Amino acid sequence: MEVNSNEFADFLIDLIDTRIEKKFPELQKKNINWSVGKVVTSGSGTTISVYINNSTTAVTIKNPNSLSLITGQLVVVISPNYKDDNMRYIDRIL
Repeated sequence: MEVNSNEFADFLIDLIDTRIEKKFPELQKKNINWSVGKVVTSGSGTTISVYINNSTTAVTIKNPNSLSLITGQLVVVISPNYKDDNMRYIDRIL
């Protein structure tokens, strides 16, 4: 295999990716950091109640952009640390 070939570059990239995945096993989960939420209560306050991914339990989520939301509207909920905790926030309206 020639060092200056595309084949060698692809081999090297795959090798590096494999080593990174072994070092950081949390990367293997491939979790997404967003979900869809359905607004429960209209408003534009700092927190809004939403149903996340067809859940029947409403969850209070931060609304840092002060979006004016209407009941039943779909929004994108971001989980920056890939967890369902108090860091989740509404990013945009769908």
